[in-house]
Amino acid sequence: MKLHSIVVPGLALGLAALFIVPGAESIGSYSLIGSSLSTSQRDVRLFDNLNDSASNNNNLPSAEFPGYFGAELATWKAVVEWGSSTHGTGDGDPTQGVLGNGQANFDASWQGNASAVGTSNDNIISGVSSCGSGVLGYAEGPYADGWRIRICDSGFTWADGPGSISFSQYDIQALLVHEYGHVLGLGHSCTSGASMWPSLSNGSTGVRSINFDDIAGIKAVYGAKSSTKPFICRTDVSGSTLTITGDNFAPTGNSVWFTNSSTTASGTDPRVVVSSVSSSANKIITVAIPAGAGPGDVLVKVPGGSNGTGLSNAFPTDLVGTYANSAGCPIVVDDISPDTVPALMPGTAQNVTITGSGFLNASELYINTATLIDPASWTVVDDTTITVDLPQFGYIATTNLLVSSGSDSDYGFITIEANTTPAMQLGTGDDFNVVHDGEDMRVVVAGTPGTLHKIYYSSSALPSCHPKSKWAMGDQFSNFFYATEATIPTKGWTEFLAPVVFSGPDVDIYSQSIDITTAPAPMFGVSNLQIFTLSE
Repeated sequence: MKLHSIVVPGLALGLAALFIVPGAESIGSYSLIGSSLSTSQRDVRLFDNLNDSASNNNNLPSAEFPGYFGAELATWKAVVEWGSSTHGTGDGDPTQGVLGNGQANFDASWQGNASAVGTSNDNIISGVSSCGSGVLGYAEGPYADGWRIRICDSGFTWADGPGSISFSQYDIQALLVHEYGHVLGLGHSCTSGASMWPSLSNGSTGVRSINFDDIAGIKAVYGAKSSTKPFICRTDVSGSTLTITGDNFAPTGNSVWFTNSSTTASGTDPRVVVSSVSSSANKIITVAIPAGAGPGDVLVKVPGGSNGTGLSNAFPTDLVGTYANSAGCPIVVDDISPDTVPALMPGTAQNVTITGSGFLNASELYINTATLIDPASWTVVDDTTITVDLPQFGYIATTNLLVSSGSDSDYGFITIEANTTPAMQLGTGDDFNVVHDGEDMRVVVAGTPGTLHKIYYSSSALPSCHPKSKWAMGDQFSNFFYATEATIPTKGWTEFLAPVVFSGPDVDIYSQSIDITTAPAPMFGVSNLQIFTLSE
């Protein structure tokens, strides 16, 4: 049986041989003991048999750690400190900037209370009355197939936090961060201030947070966090349904791990697991909350993945409301459809759809990175979809649409090409909009750069037909008037005011354009019909 302990400072050097396994690999300041936890050994429980009242006198609720207080809360915080990402918002302890972010392919599953001490491979933390002189706690292996951590409960006064502790006390959370580091495969560190430093001072909370050396160590064991590792950034509960938002979920075959609501027997798997769960766009999982699940963390396991790459970060839920990452879900743009658009798309319908994730946090949308699109022109449909009524581009080219939350952004590419047939828009393009009060109408005409377009109008919606062109207005050319003409510039469209000679209130004006430069094949290209109401 492997055993790794932490001691009071005066014994650290004299007992060094007990702390580092002979032959352990050493790289830099951290050391490795040659083992790691499989993804089937990620559960953590506490058998709370600690005697000190100070071990369980914290009754302050923590929103990021719902449902737990005292030593249980200190234990939960200790294990999530090693997690791959910030735990929820990262809040929960005034002595720490954020909780979590070990940056490796490792995450633990908090499973509440066990009913007994268990054996050395039941993954249970508990108190023990006698440990030997100066030893504060120890971890028992072999680790790969399970572990046990003991807190030495005789001769020391333990405190559960969450803030500072008195000089006469030792910090449960700091102890467990250290001992759980051994469970993960780390030996002791030569870096003072690292959580894996071999001793713990009374009154000290400084090693509750892993530092750069600890992070380097866990990354050496489990690898730097994979870009394909599943990631949870938000949980929402509605009734009996939990919605998990994130990224890199599998289309099918996901498993969702819940914290058990009950005290569970040693020697059993305490996780509450829902298997064979599908995701939407690999980003959203909706699952019925199973019987036996309680407040705690959820994790998503995708099929395959090794050494933790297939298991998500642990993310909190009280199974009632909403939890979100401190920065919100990262904005990810996956697709823009259509990704090629004409220079002019008449009308105000939302013509382009952006799909991705993290869009509930989107506050700005840009063209070509820097040109802000009017907020009234785009809509966040949900966390994965934005629809956009594109403005008029000032060029024909491939550019980007950038979605931003202010703190995070991502973009996709879109190509603007010249309209291959004539296109026209009056004002906003809406039917019966007031384009211009008086005698002029605002006209936008698009087509192949360099071609000449003539603009006509009518007060009749009856068609006009000719062997070389067809019009949706003009009553067989009997009510058909020329307005003006324009040459299409290099940007693919032009805008101007065209005179209209009509009198009387609320006259409906119909307008189309024709490309007279391009030879008919078999007819001249005539634009779409546009309508507006001329008001006196």
